[in-house]
Amino acid sequence: MTDPLQEFGWKKSAYERPSDMWVCGQACDGTPCAFGPTAKGQCQHRQACVPKSNGQEFFCQRPLHLGGKCSEGPLENGACPNEFPQCRPRHSLLYFRRIVVGLSAALSLAMCLLLWSGESTEAISPGPLTSHHASSDVTCQSCHTAASGDWTSNVLEHSTPLNDSKLCVNCHTELGENPFHSHGLVAEAWETNNSATNSKPGITPFLLQVSTALTDHDPHEQHACSECHQEHHGAQHDMVSLTNNQCQSCHHHQFESFEHGHPEFDHTPPPGSIRFDHAAHFKRYLLDDAARLMPDALAPTDCQACHQASDDRSKMLTRGFEQMCSACHERDIKDRDFPGIAFFQLPSPAGDEIGEWPTAQQSTGTEISGFMQLLLDGRPADSDWEIKELLHDIVRRGQSAIDEKLANDLKGFGQFEPSIIPALMHAQQVWFPNLHDEIARHREGMAVDNSVVDVPKANLSAPQEEIGGGWYVRHDDLSVRYRPIGHADPIARLWLEQTLKLRGKVDSVPDADSILAVSEVLSNPTGSGSELTPVPVASGRCLSCHAVTRDPATSELSIAWSTTPNRIGQNSLTRFSHAPHVHDTSNTVCQTCHILEDSVPFVSTSSPSMLTNILKGNSEPSPVTCGIHGVSMNSCVKCHSSESKLDNCQQCHRYHAR
Repeated sequence: MTDPLQEFGWKKSAYERPSDMWVCGQACDGTPCAFGPTAKGQCQHRQACVPKSNGQEFFCQRPLHLGGKCSEGPLENGACPNEFPQCRPRHSLLYFRRIVVGLSAALSLAMCLLLWSGESTEAISPGPLTSHHASSDVTCQSCHTAASGDWTSNVLEHSTPLNDSKLCVNCHTELGENPFHSHGLVAEAWETNNSATNSKPGITPFLLQVSTALTDHDPHEQHACSECHQEHHGAQHDMVSLTNNQCQSCHHHQFESFEHGHPEFDHTPPPGSIRFDHAAHFKRYLLDDAARLMPDALAPTDCQACHQASDDRSKMLTRGFEQMCSACHERDIKDRDFPGIAFFQLPSPAGDEIGEWPTAQQSTGTEISGFMQLLLDGRPADSDWEIKELLHDIVRRGQSAIDEKLANDLKGFGQFEPSIIPALMHAQQVWFPNLHDEIARHREGMAVDNSVVDVPKANLSAPQEEIGGGWYVRHDDLSVRYRPIGHADPIARLWLEQTLKLRGKVDSVPDADSILAVSEVLSNPTGSGSELTPVPVASGRCLSCHAVTRDPATSELSIAWSTTPNRIGQNSLTRFSHAPHVHDTSNTVCQTCHILEDSVPFVSTSSPSMLTNILKGNSEPSPVTCGIHGVSMNSCVKCHSSESKLDNCQQCHRYHAR
């Protein structure tokens, strides 16, 4: 028969408490106290026994399993001299069993919920999406990289915010090439904007100072979308609203509020602006000179004569040339006395054996037009036969002959629409009726009889032999000219644009003199490039209003052919809408913010050498002025103040540069 592992007699075994959550800290040494911890796990720190009295003396009652009766015996007052040492009670085995069972049950329940809850991602979603994202096309995988795996990945993996942000730009493609840089700009542009923004002295709020100290200002660092935009807060949650302190937390120049410290506005007109001085027009041309300049029309008296609100009233648009400018300026453009620009002109004959040659009513001199110089590849036309060969080739082969004779980067100068070919063919038939036979005999080395060709006589002040589309043959000076057919003339626009493309190339191409000759004609506002026609040319009139401007972002030169309804430049962080500001369109409302300048300058045409100097890099385009004082802070703070609660940064600024 085996011996028992433990004696259970009352004298040999301690009282076990298997249902308690705590055990004596001495139990691990095999010497637990007889009383055990309290229900809250506190040591009772008692004597080894409670002595018993027979009326005369006290007897030790220590149980046998703790050593039996002690040799000292109780004290005279009946107290036990032996105390159990104080310990730190520990959780019992039952306690740990309950923890394990509880966790197992919870895990089993969670597994059941995950397995039978449908989509695994719905079970771990932190909340509903905003109304903009809550569509059937948007899933967890659309915004979270970790959601592309199974449900264990959803629970255990954590994707980085920047990786998740890269999924945002799959839909938000309007954020540009650098969506995660500060303001969507490269570091250099970001620093430029900060250095150019000088706030006025003011007090920086304490909370803004704290947030600034906790924010990284490295412009090279990329930022996650979630730093500003928080999802899963319900369908009506506004993801784009930020406080003023949030907006300024990264700014080098900080200020208290819009009315206390905001920098003054930049009053520089953006590139692409029409050259129009409001003060000069309203205070001189449309007032004192109105009867002379526009005898058949009424001078405009308010802003609405030229400006109209867009459909959403966010922008003030211009009405166009016909409504705004034609009453004064169309007569100049369609001036029937204007002789036009000479594209092909016969000089006085230089030799004796020239064959047929027409006579001119005016002295033509030895100069030829700039376009002819381009066709002759810069060679001097010292031979009359070179000019005849040129005209013969163009008449015979048409546009292909012009394209062949122009260099690759100059071919744009010959893309006339309407074409010059019909005018040249007509001129050849009148000036050189036997040109084909003469060219054939000259090429074979045979003699050609000299003869004078009489051309039709005409009034020198009137157009002669109009071919159509603005081209006509002028017999008095033996030229083929182009007279602009009206505003936005295609030929004048073509040549001006092609001339601008040659900036920086003038000194490196063989046809430099020819190009400069063309540009002088195009940019001269007081003459056509010839001493014989000292009247304004249409191209000079073009540059009087359509300014040559440089885009600060690309440094490219361009001509402002149309007005810019959005005066906010590229990569701007500013936005503005007229809609909440313009309740009516009276002058009083407009001039609340747009105030005419006091001085009235004399508005002159462009300098004759302006375009040439720009081409050669000797000068920059002249600045464009509009005759109106820039909108000042004082105009805005009347309404946009902390008192009116209309001074939030996002009312006028966007974070992402557009």
